[in-house]
Amino acid sequence: MDEENALELAGLRELALRLVPPFGHDVTAERQVDLLVGQLPVNLPISLPLPTDAHIVGSVESARRTDIFFDTKGPLEELQRLYAEHMAALGWENMNLSGDRTGPTRGGFVHYRPRETGAPMRPAGRSASRQLHEVFFDDDSVTSLTVTAAQPALPAVPVQITLQTYEHPEWAPWRHRAHNIFGLLPPLSPPEGSAQHSGGGSAGATEVWNFATLITDLELQAVGDHYAAQLVQGGWTLVEAGCAEDDRADGGKGAAWSHWHFTDDEKHTWYGSFAALSHPETPRDYSLVIQAHRPADPSSGTVTVAGVQSLGVSTMYFGPTKSDG
Repeated sequence: MDEENALELAGLRELALRLVPPFGHDVTAERQVDLLVGQLPVNLPISLPLPTDAHIVGSVESARRTDIFFDTKGPLEELQRLYAEHMAALGWENMNLSGDRTGPTRGGFVHYRPRETGAPMRPAGRSASRQLHEVFFDDDSVTSLTVTAAQPALPAVPVQITLQTYEHPEWAPWRHRAHNIFGLLPPLSPPEGSAQHSGGGSAGATEVWNFATLITDLELQAVGDHYAAQLVQGGWTLVEAGCAEDDRADGGKGAAWSHWHFTDDEKHTWYGSFAALSHPETPRDYSLVIQAHRPADPSSGTVTVAGVQSLGVSTMYFGPTKSDG
């Protein structure tokens, strides 16, 4: 390699390293990060399956995190099945499993795909854009494997595999489930004949979020009503609700939202928000979010703010200045 090419490669590496930190890698001088162009890491701690037609774009490897990027032409359903079966054989758990598999205390959006091969049907002319976000974890090694992919109207599907080990066990997102924080959310099933894909969530001592995507033929208002009925059944009390849908010829986006409060087993008052968001290009493909939080000091008069924002539509919830519990 001549000096000019060596300098160019060194410059490209420096540029790439500048782009790495937002994706979770520590590139300080004390931590080595390897960039592998068109290659897989050599010493992965677990076996990793790849689709037979996978085109390896490259990998980023550091002490506690490895990202692998590849393209495939197969559908997302086959990709999901490949990793679900492989990780189950290794004894890893899936954070996106349905309520039936995770027990009666598991709350939030139930991961569900209709068994009928033709359901739900996508109307002619609708965009086929889909997303996949599967998170598997091994509690013993405090390690997670995340599979992220999007299926646009293109020949190839870009896929990212992230294998991460947490330096501090309490940082692992699934550890919150040991304290049943997700159990504060009622199990939320999709409308009949619809497909719902749980996109995971986050939680802390006084807050929990859960996300999902929904493919259904229901209108926005009907989607909001469907989930509101389940929240009422789960013991939540409705504070207010609304629906803002742009019905212009070039519209189709909007949000159905609702605000709630409920009391947990220890008599603490919690406040919740639900939102279903749609996009003009895919008006029946919804993004769903459910959130619950408990103000640190509900009697202090401090206003608590929690936001929900996605697909260009946002809703804001301002918690009460006095506890109603």
